Parts: sequence; C-alpha cells; structure tokens
Amino acid sequence: MTADEIIQDLSIKIYSGPLSVVRHEPDYPDLENPLHLIVLLIDCDTEVQMQGMIGFLENNTGAHLGATIHALRLFGALKVSESLEKVQQCMRRHDVTWERLRGDFEGMTEFQITSFHELHGETLDAFAQEVCDIAGGFELFNHESGEPVYDLLCAHLDLRIIRLREEIQKREAK
Repeated sequence: MTADEIIQDLSIKIYSGPLSVVRHEPDYPDLENPLHLIVLLIDCDTEVQMQGMIGFLENNTGAHLGATIHALRLFGALKVSESLEKVQQCMRRHDVTWERLRGDFEGMTEFQITSFHELHGETLDAFAQEVCDIAGGFELFNHESGEPVYDLLCAHLDLRIIRLREEIQKREAK
C-alpha cells in the first residue's frame, strides 16, 4: 500500500480499536513516528471540518496545536503552518490556553448544547471573533493558499513507509 492508501484506510480505523489507543500513548504525539503524525493531522482535519477552528481549539485535539504546527513544518506545509501560528499567536494575545478552554466544560453533561459565549462568558468574545477572522473557513488539506498539503504529507510518509507499516502492525497485533 502507498502512503495515500494507508492514510485513507487509517482515516476510519483510528477511531476504533486497536488503533484508537495511539492518542493515549505516553509519547503521543511523537512526530518522528509516522503513525502519530497521521493521527494528529487526521484529528485536526476532522475537528476543524466538524466544529470549526474554535471547536478544534476547545477539544482534545486542540491541546496539540503546537505539535500540529510543527508537524506541518516537518513536511513542508509552511503556509498552512503559518495560518495555525496566527491562531496560536491570537491565543497568546488573549491569554487563552487549551486548559482554560477545556476547564469551562467542567460540570457540563455529555451532548449538552451551548454556545461559546454561554460556555466561556463575554471575556472570550473578542478572542473568538479574532479566531474567526483569522481562520474562518480554514481547511487543513484544502487550504486557501493552494498549498498541496496532502501531497506533501504523502511524499513525506512514502519515505517512511516501512516504519509506518511496522507501527500499524505493532498495534494491530495487540
């Protein structure tokens, strides 16, 4: 299988056992591990597509914003990494951390529907608006810059295909 075929296959398999445990490994996300790299980027893409950039930042995947930026740089997706860096800089300007965003979920029930404003209060409204201005319509694999992120990722992984297969087999054997 090529890197492209493996990514397509993993885009479904990483959400159930045995591969779903990758996110809970002590060294996750280890960007030298091609399986970790794929899981990190698929999770980012999935969250952004489903919840938007704010939803990505609030959810578990948002804890890895810095690693996601570094991962994109690792295989040459510089324009996309710059877009995410702007979001990271916005967080710093507004003194917003992932822990702060997640902390507001304490006491919520599963599947409870609320708005960003109701959940976080008006103190983060300016932050949310700036994130939307910076990253509204952000798509990881179909970035407005035209940067071929997916092709760059596949090329990077094709050079590491043996290790990628080993990492998958190691977890599937458990």
